[in-house]
Amino acid sequence: MKTIFEKELLQYFHSVIGYIFLAISVLISGYYFLVSNLLVRSGDISDYFRSTVQIMIFLMPLLTMRSFSEEKRQKTDILLSIRVRRSADIVLGKFLAALVMYLIGTLLTLAFPAILSAYGSTQRALTVGGYLGMILLMADFIAIGLFVSSLTDNQIVAAAGTYMILFLAWYSYGFGSNLQNQKLLTVLNRLSLMNRYNELIMGVLNPAGIAVMLSVMAAFLFLTCVVTQRLAKPRPVTVVLVLALLISANLFVTALTKRFDLSGDLTQGQLFHLSDVTREVLDGLDRPVAITYFDKEKGSDTNISQLLKRYAKSGKNIELKYLDLQANPGMVTDYANRGITLSDNGVLVEAGDNACAISWSEMYGYNSYTGSDGKIHYTLTSFKAEPMITSAIARVCKDEEKSVLFTQGHGESIGNALLSLAENGGYRADAHVPALDGISEEYTAVVIAGARRDFSADEIAAIDEYMKTGGRLLVFRDPSAGELPALDGYLSEWGLEADAAIVIEPSRQMDSPVNIIPDFAVHMMNVYFSEHVQYLVLPVCAGLTLRNVDGRLTAPVLRSTSSAYEKNAGEVSGLEQEDEDPTGPFVLAATSEESLTLGDGTKESAVVFLIGSSRFCEDSMLENPSYGNGQLILQALAYPENDRMLPGIPEKSLSNTTIAIPWSATLSIGILFIGVLPAVFILAGLIVWIRRRRA
Repeated sequence: MKTIFEKELLQYFHSVIGYIFLAISVLISGYYFLVSNLLVRSGDISDYFRSTVQIMIFLMPLLTMRSFSEEKRQKTDILLSIRVRRSADIVLGKFLAALVMYLIGTLLTLAFPAILSAYGSTQRALTVGGYLGMILLMADFIAIGLFVSSLTDNQIVAAAGTYMILFLAWYSYGFGSNLQNQKLLTVLNRLSLMNRYNELIMGVLNPAGIAVMLSVMAAFLFLTCVVTQRLAKPRPVTVVLVLALLISANLFVTALTKRFDLSGDLTQGQLFHLSDVTREVLDGLDRPVAITYFDKEKGSDTNISQLLKRYAKSGKNIELKYLDLQANPGMVTDYANRGITLSDNGVLVEAGDNACAISWSEMYGYNSYTGSDGKIHYTLTSFKAEPMITSAIARVCKDEEKSVLFTQGHGESIGNALLSLAENGGYRADAHVPALDGISEEYTAVVIAGARRDFSADEIAAIDEYMKTGGRLLVFRDPSAGELPALDGYLSEWGLEADAAIVIEPSRQMDSPVNIIPDFAVHMMNVYFSEHVQYLVLPVCAGLTLRNVDGRLTAPVLRSTSSAYEKNAGEVSGLEQEDEDPTGPFVLAATSEESLTLGDGTKESAVVFLIGSSRFCEDSMLENPSYGNGQLILQALAYPENDRMLPGIPEKSLSNTTIAIPWSATLSIGILFIGVLPAVFILAGLIVWIRRRRA
């Protein structure tokens, strides 16, 4: 085998083919790296891997088309089989030579992740997965090419045949995507090299997928050995047994991967890693839950499909199904009659008669902008599928749904993000005027989000009656609303008072000293933040004064630093500190608790949570995945009994790492990989060709 390997490897450099392959390989790689990363300043290396592989399908047959066909044409295959009796040595020698030739071209591209790292990108694990996927895929392509080359003595036929099989192996699942037979679709999905490769470049280290790629390589190398074996050819039953053994080994690895959840997550944001909260929910399921993904398992959204596979693997009571919604219009109508809207690429979660539908857009966070064409474009910023799906599972499995009342009629700021936050946390969100409908004790919490007009005496009485049942009241006080005597008076009864001044924070701020990044006080509500590194932003926040009143105990939740100072909310002419300005630290958010014994003898805690900023819960604050504002609201809704609701699950950031590479460096790298290096290989090939012509 060593002799064959050395002979074949040298042959690539003694002919023009090797140099042409290296030139084209470096040119294509450099071009896609320039376009996918440098010019757009993206640090996402997966864009490069995703683009390059399409060209490699056309390029790889150059390495294999002459391996056996040229031997047959020149009648040297007989002599070769006499000198090397074992066909396996011949096949492996040629295979390794072609693979090493590919790796030589790949070795030059290792400069790409190094360049990205130098300018700010640190996707090391994803880079390893991408190169592993590319090498395994090219090994499969080479094995397929060698097999086709062993069947003919014509290089053109060998190349064309290799192209045909590569296309079938690459697009097998796409060709069958219109089939209604789920079992056949599953088989095509497992055989598709595209799906296996896409998993790796996405950051999914799936042993079952790697086993498929290794099995394809081993199967075609074995078949090549069978074709090229001149003496004592193996009997058909032996061939069948060997292939059956490969299939069995592949199925065994697939079963192990599914049984023990062996897949690894190499993505930088751990997109497909299920949080401990989700695993606790799945482990605690006492009834079957069906998750239907309206995508027929084609994987048009690979993020969602990969995450759903993790749910199916991790939950013994989870059944994952795929369905083409266009082929089932009656289902859309049936669920619409129940008030449930189904949509393409959406998810339906069901348990018994309970159902919850999640649209594709609800599983992503995005920013919109107006492009140069005058149209509105969207950029995905975060992946919210896990909190949405887990909350839906918890919701459909609850016998009693928890709900939150958002008060209306006082100029409140109730944005869609705030309503969605409550719904994602496992609550039903209602909004109405307390004076008209009253407040049922069945509500888990009542939220007053930035009221700008005062409450009536009847409304305050309704709130007080609700609190006597062990309720929760969350108040986001708007400093610019002025005096609200009834509401402020009720809060004062709980020992909470909002100052008529705005806190200015010169040291811990976001873009402006009125946008405070607070410190966390020692409070049970902040346990989550001691375990998860997130920061909050409080825009235009008033300080709070606390005192214990009639057995109601107050406690700070958020504080400013000692360098903060206050400015009167109605007389702020500048942000500079003056001698008469009170100095910090100030309390920015706090709770007041009262222990109650209800009429039936049960003990409850009534809790008021007050924060001195109404903008804290605005859409811009809650939709930014970097801020933990939404998490604090969820913790406040759950406090002090966290089993009342599903604790929040962080969104996963999708924002690409931006690299700060200067234009001069981009130009130099482009010239090197698109111009200089390909020209060097072409020149070397031309010199070899001229020498051979003269010899």
